[in-house]
Amino acid sequence: MLKSLVLLAVIIVCLAFAAEASREKVRVFDSVEKIGLGTLTGPESMVWDNQGNLYTGIADGSIKRVDATTGAITTYAYSVPHLSEEDRALCGTAVTFEILCGRPLGLFFDRAENLWVADAYKGILKIPRDNTTNVQTIVNNYNGISFKMTNALYLTNDESTLYFTDTTRTYPRYMFVNIVVANAPDGRLFKLNLRTNKLSVAIDDLKFANGIAVGNNEEFLLVNECSARRIRKYYLKGKKEGRNEVLVEDIGGYNDNIRPDGLGNFYVGLFSFTSEELSAILDYPKLQALTLQFIPQTATLGLIQPSGLIKKIDSRGRVLEVIKSANSSVLANVAEADIHDGYLYIGSVLNNYLGKVKLSDLKNVRE
Repeated sequence: MLKSLVLLAVIIVCLAFAAEASREKVRVFDSVEKIGLGTLTGPESMVWDNQGNLYTGIADGSIKRVDATTGAITTYAYSVPHLSEEDRALCGTAVTFEILCGRPLGLFFDRAENLWVADAYKGILKIPRDNTTNVQTIVNNYNGISFKMTNALYLTNDESTLYFTDTTRTYPRYMFVNIVVANAPDGRLFKLNLRTNKLSVAIDDLKFANGIAVGNNEEFLLVNECSARRIRKYYLKGKKEGRNEVLVEDIGGYNDNIRPDGLGNFYVGLFSFTSEELSAILDYPKLQALTLQFIPQTATLGLIQPSGLIKKIDSRGRVLEVIKSANSSVLANVAEADIHDGYLYIGSVLNNYLGKVKLSDLKNVRE
């Protein structure tokens, strides 16, 4: 009898420890430093050079540089460098001018610190370090059909292969709410062999193909399916090479970009939550079609609830940690979250600044 009670007690303790271990850690920030407030409009993605300077693309088609020492913000380059003064003045004044000016989203430095850009309208661009006005178009179409919204990119360590997403075959970036409402499997992950210039489709049925990130040793690539709230895993090596599977079925919001932490885990920026109204629209195809045809995006945008939320996942898709804004007035609509030198940097296409939070200032909470 005594042995049975002891065994039962051990089991209960083990279960308690297991439950505690499986509970995701939640940390909150209740203030944020706003870098470039009013200057950095819509800074979605970030990258750093070898000197620690930060770069981000904004709504007017430019790529801004934030000096690591002084914090000074300057224009590093433009997606479309040779616009007339009259046309340049239009850039950033309305989303409809993005077609003219470009809209840089994903950024990546190669070893020589040439900047590779996934521009939503202009395709994959390369900006030489020694001449930032000599913007080179690497690829902007597939089989003669222009991309609708090139979004994120990754250049392999040997610089032989470029992976990138084209969000949809239907709508341009400025109609991104319609892409969410349509929730169509028409997004793609592309693979470009830079030695042969062969462009191929790695995955062709993504729902709002968005951010991508690569695991340690380049064994796999993760890609966000924003409107489906899913994360796919595409194998680059091993027995499953060339195959993909769903890693996370529902991340809990509309996942935008995904960034590695250098330790085998990933930070997922959740742009927003869904709503009962939007879920109802997606459940009824006729209502979905009517919404796409007759309701302006400014109205449907209100169906998407703001989120100041970031989730840290491991390579198996398990949520390890949740980082969130105390409320949407502190920070909302997270596009990307990057860890750099002890700080959390947060980008968003709807904010007019880059958020910066000291990691040691995050407060642990229990939920």
